[in-house]
Amino acid sequence: LEALDLSKLPRFHAARHAAPLLEPAIYPAGSENLPGASKDWGTTGFIVNTKSVSQNPASWKEFFELAQGPLTGKVMVHDYQLTTIGSAAKALGYGFNTIDPNELAEIEKLLVAAKPHLFGIDSNYQPSMRNGDATMAMCWTNDAAQLHRDIPEMKYVLGKDGGEIWVDHYAVVKG
Repeated sequence: LEALDLSKLPRFHAARHAAPLLEPAIYPAGSENLPGASKDWGTTGFIVNTKSVSQNPASWKEFFELAQGPLTGKVMVHDYQLTTIGSAAKALGYGFNTIDPNELAEIEKLLVAAKPHLFGIDSNYQPSMRNGDATMAMCWTNDAAQLHRDIPEMKYVLGKDGGEIWVDHYAVVKG
């Protein structure tokens, strides 16, 4: 990546960015070389319509159990493999970024078992949550805030068994 020419980004101010999210973007560490700037950051959890769901899930384990049980046909997972695989890994007690072949095989079994019970596999889950077709969905922070603002009974949950914090960056490819 090219180092960003900050003179061409007059609205960029490093002080507006959380240091733990900006510092990893400086390469090499301690230099002035900033090849990328964070655009967005957040977490991956799940959203539950508390008006339609009597259970109070607090973990990814419970998310997948409800998806295959009482909420069959009413749950959505992302079509973005990192969050779906990582969240399933947490449901099984594994690291979000596991590369262990045995653990990945167990994650695959969980996801294949859950698939016929899902309402959908899509990262555009807001319409289905808003119209009631889905009552629980994997969800990113900003979507959760929008859903809760518009429909107060929508509750965002960060799985107590762990999960994902993410950052999207702007960057310029070298050459």
